[in-house]
Amino acid sequence: MKNISTKSMLFSATLMLAILLSACQPVLTPTAHSTQTPSPGIPPQTRTGQAIPLTTALLGKMITPTTSPSATLTARSGASRPLDFVHMCSDEQGWAIAAQSVLRTENGGKSWSVVTPAGMETVASSIPTPAPQRAKSIELRGAFLDAQTAWIAAPDLDKITIFHTGDGGLTWQTNELVVTTPQQVYPIEINSFTFLNAQTGWLLRSTGMAAGQGFVELYLTQNSGVSWHQTAEANQNISGGETGNITTNGQKTGVSFRDTANGWLTGSSHDNAIFLYRTKDEALTWNYQKLSVPEGYTAESGSAQSYPATFFDDKKGVMPIYLASTTPSINLFFYMTTDGGDHWVPTTPLKSAAYRFVWSWPDFLHGFAAEDGTGILYITSDASSAWSKSTVAGVKFSQIDFISPLIGWALSDGYLVQTIDGGKNWQLIYP
Repeated sequence: MKNISTKSMLFSATLMLAILLSACQPVLTPTAHSTQTPSPGIPPQTRTGQAIPLTTALLGKMITPTTSPSATLTARSGASRPLDFVHMCSDEQGWAIAAQSVLRTENGGKSWSVVTPAGMETVASSIPTPAPQRAKSIELRGAFLDAQTAWIAAPDLDKITIFHTGDGGLTWQTNELVVTTPQQVYPIEINSFTFLNAQTGWLLRSTGMAAGQGFVELYLTQNSGVSWHQTAEANQNISGGETGNITTNGQKTGVSFRDTANGWLTGSSHDNAIFLYRTKDEALTWNYQKLSVPEGYTAESGSAQSYPATFFDDKKGVMPIYLASTTPSINLFFYMTTDGGDHWVPTTPLKSAAYRFVWSWPDFLHGFAAEDGTGILYITSDASSAWSKSTVAGVKFSQIDFISPLIGWALSDGYLVQTIDGGKNWQLIYP
């Protein structure tokens, strides 16, 4: 293996203008949380959902979302810096990014403490600026496993600095991932950054693009980010040997792993199919996994785009996928699995005339999605077989983050709002 010296969260975000946090991804990756003891090999950041059977009958069950009365937003006083990203781990504890700072809360987001790693601003300022007229900017990724454990990845041209804390940001350990293929001008682009548990994590980075092709390198750590090795790659010259091979076809949005052996690669391509590849041998080999397309929708000519799956245990998971249709609209499907990812079933889509979506799944049955930049919120309590719809006046959702079917947070123009009744009512809590 190529040794590189230096859950997932399941979360990625982008900070630009010195520090940008994003995913998996112009659409924010889904979130999952835990208050339960996980099964062996299952990400502890996921909550086990109640099992329900999924059958092929759901393929044709396209139920029109019902409209409920408009939700309400209640304002409260407060003043401080706006937030760019938030990830809550419980009803009290969570993480946030604001400007160039990493923050933590112990009171549900009402106030925040600065826990920025020492040296992070120095790393950011050392990144070369591609051109004199460009503002200094890097893409920085965060992976937040629980209230105590987090990683921050800051890319340079030839290495990625990894900051890790296991005590809620009181102290941070700094290590370097020296990449196999350095960049020449622009900082390294990170496609996804995720941890399965406190020891095991993956970082997928782009090494370039060509017509219909995307080249990437996948790195693995098994010691909390202290050291990394390249475990798979997609490049123009397939090397073989000890490093696994990923298809060069298509652009990649990220990876997600159910356990150390089983993982999925998502993205889009010009093929007339949904882009999805699976590994069962710890990323050594990746094989195409075919997914069905519901009647009336299409994946032709690159119109399908898949995003990393969220697993709630060793059987149940959800994967967001955009598909095209004959009528002008943006259509988001959540494909569900109850057999560990062997089969994925599309359920009722969400449709928007002009807006893409942000989403959050606290468990297998309960999901929330919002039209990005609007106050339109969709809610399901039956694994996306049906959705209810409401409009929250005064809110423009840019991120939503639910830890249970009732308790959730959202960002709107840098403000943090909270609901404790499943999205019916919202309160402005910060700043």
